Amino acid sequence: MYYQSEQQSFSDIKKYLDKINMPMLITDTSFSVLWINQYTEKNLPQFNTIDSIKSLLAEYDLKQLSSSIVNSNGKAVSYFSKLPLTNTVIEFSYESVNFDNNKNIPIFVVHISFVSPFPKSTTYNKEDTMLYRFSESVRSPMSIIFSLLSSLSKRIDFQDYNACAKIIEDLSPVCYRMLKCCDSIIEFSKYTSGNAVMRKSAVEICDFINEVVQAMSIIVKSCGCSITCDIPKEKKYMYIDTEKIVTVMACLISNSCAAKDIENPDGCEINVKLDIIDNGIKIIISDTGTGISSEIMPHIYDPYFTHGKDRFSYASVGLGIPLSKYIISAHNGQMMINSIEGKGTTVIFTIEDDQESRINTSLNSNASDYMRNMLSPMYIYLSDVAETPEF
Repeated sequence: MYYQSEQQSFSDIKKYLDKINMPMLITDTSFSVLWINQYTEKNLPQFNTIDSIKSLLAEYDLKQLSSSIVNSNGKAVSYFSKLPLTNTVIEFSYESVNFDNNKNIPIFVVHISFVSPFPKSTTYNKEDTMLYRFSESVRSPMSIIFSLLSSLSKRIDFQDYNACAKIIEDLSPVCYRMLKCCDSIIEFSKYTSGNAVMRKSAVEICDFINEVVQAMSIIVKSCGCSITCDIPKEKKYMYIDTEKIVTVMACLISNSCAAKDIENPDGCEINVKLDIIDNGIKIIISDTGTGISSEIMPHIYDPYFTHGKDRFSYASVGLGIPLSKYIISAHNGQMMINSIEGKGTTVIFTIEDDQESRINTSLNSNASDYMRNMLSPMYIYLSDVAETPEF
């Protein structure tokens, strides 16, 4: 590549990249955005903030990532991950550039390519296509809002701190709930059309589920709910799509929190139990909430069906259970829901190990990844019932 020559200045590299009809960025070695080309500025304005790349790399160890790029001897280093707001593959390449002080200062040239834009499959029906397009059109500006909020929170003037902090505090939960609606519709449309992609990796399933539950128990404390767990310490490795399983757990626990009895000062108690079964696991999530009436039960799997808005202020598009069922089915599992009005609800689902379709991924996620990433499904799908992360 032209910019791989050590004789090129920073200005020369920018001029070269500006001519490329693809999204190109330059960051420093801590992944702060220094510059974006005209194509990116026009088509992907959400990257025109200093922390935009950092937020997308929240699931990675940034120091280790930076070191691997620096030590790649100028070769492109690629990382594959389903990003929270867009499905992209980001390719980083390390460069040394001679500035006026004749010191070699490393920068990263970043090329962003989209892996899975809206599928061209004709299996989408008219309604799903309309919802998908609408959600994508909303999710794009949402990514800009999140980037600006993050940048604003780090740069507010001391004299205006209280006013700015209040704006951020008010905007954050609204943005998360909008993002949840968009993400739910998009993911559900992928499953109903047969275009969902599974990204499975090997995890120690008992440890992983236990860490996820512990993380969620911290998040939902703010809404007066408590989570206990009964998970064996047995070592069992399974191939699952960790992000999608986190989505299922967050959707179901969100439902349990939303069903708490507002007249009960003790809130809602939620228990998560994991049993190891042949070729997989069984997870049981039970709560002491208000339960589901017999009139509502026949409709709980219906897409876009929701209820309880007279009693709760939580926003919902009615896709938590239908989406969870699709994800569980994609893991060759089954889902069953039992509920008694006034006493609580129990959700039982199974997940089968899938050793025949093992897929190597560059990122082996664990629960701590989802805690560090403010845009992980853990925060997005619990945003209706719990406090959102501080920027």
